[in-house]
Amino acid sequence: MSNPKKYWKFSQADLTTRQHWSDYIDAYEDMLNKTSHAHAPWHIIPADRNWYRDYVIGKTVVEALEGLKMKWPKPKEDLSKINFK
Repeated sequence: MSNPKKYWKFSQADLTTRQHWSDYIDAYEDMLNKTSHAHAPWHIIPADRNWYRDYVIGKTVVEALEGLKMKWPKPKEDLSKINFK
């Protein structure tokens, strides 16, 4: 960060909000537990290192797609004799 004044942002409201932190965490955990299902799971991705975040996201997407075991559809007609040159 190029502006050191932005390292710490604090307001009086932060003290009030901090009193509700455990409620926020409980609500967040409830949301994850109630909306993550075997067919549509949530994935918690670490975001403190961009390269690692991108790696985990890519790996998760590839694994999900491979898990679908998709195959190319067969063409309706034989295309093996077509020359595309």
